[in-house]
Amino acid sequence: MTLVGLEQTAQDGGKWEVGWLLALQEDPPWATTALAYLKEADVIQSHRQEAIPNRKPAGNPSEKAEAAPKRRNQRYPKKPKEENKK
Repeated sequence: MTLVGLEQTAQDGGKWEVGWLLALQEDPPWATTALAYLKEADVIQSHRQEAIPNRKPAGNPSEKAEAAPKRRNQRYPKKPKEENKK
């Protein structure tokens, strides 16, 4: 029955819906499936963190805004003020 299920799965392009029914197997308990998924997600996340180089902590964004000098967006230099002409 396992070979029948595998053959059907291969014909369906890797989808196990019909193949599982033909193999006459019980459905896995959903809690076990959910826990296995969470474990795999945790392993993937830990591998991803190991692959990415360590970065400096971001800190408080408001502190960065205060520390940066405030600049005006000027396109041209200011013209000198003209004194009153009389």
